[in-house]
Amino acid sequence: MKSCATPSNNHRVSVKAPYKSGSFSFQTKVVLLLICGIVVFSPLVDGGTTHVAVMIIRLGILTLLGCYLGFGISDGKLCVPRMAPGSAVVAYLGLAVASTVWSPYTNQSMQWLLILLSYAVFLYLLVASLTTWQCIGVAVAVLCAVGCFEAVWVLVQTLWYGVKRASGTFFNPNFVAGYLAAIWVVIFSVAGYFFSGRKKWICATPARTLSLLGVGILLGTMLAAVLLTQSRGGGVVLLY
Repeated sequence: MKSCATPSNNHRVSVKAPYKSGSFSFQTKVVLLLICGIVVFSPLVDGGTTHVAVMIIRLGILTLLGCYLGFGISDGKLCVPRMAPGSAVVAYLGLAVASTVWSPYTNQSMQWLLILLSYAVFLYLLVASLTTWQCIGVAVAVLCAVGCFEAVWVLVQTLWYGVKRASGTFFNPNFVAGYLAAIWVVIFSVAGYFFSGRKKWICATPARTLSLLGVGILLGTMLAAVLLTQSRGGGVVLLY
């Protein structure tokens, strides 16, 4: 659920369904392009950890925030999403701020605090911007494509180039394993929803069979890539 504050005479807050069907407007296309651009770019340059990559990612998030505020103001309303893990996110950020204040390494801690804050802002913008099932489908498809690319590259590094612990486009095998494990969970969750019988279009036997086969191959490829990294952290993400 989300609440949209509209400039009415009584200053009422309207509550609408969180997701609906609809065509892409110009504003939706711009926001969706920015989101997909951040998702695609973030792991490509050493996992987004270099100075240039971090700068581009932060500028992308700031641009997305500016578009969200600008489009909302032009429409005369700003939608405030209600996120279930909102309290947990605030508590975690509060702990991060306290740790930064007490940390003996102020500069390094400040950088990590900025990273966590940018993650929180990006999560908020995702929930606020992806308001239709079509938008969610596009974002998930782009995320799956990036994860598939990383998994295939890990397999190529391991099987073709003989790398003992492949790291994909990341600089650390543990990082790419955690990244792939998180995407694996997303794909598994989406597949479980669509194959649960709630979506009528997937009930046809040929489409269902081909879809199950494709999802199975994708999940198997990502699982193999996680195992080839020999990362215990990636295994923990998959288990929990």
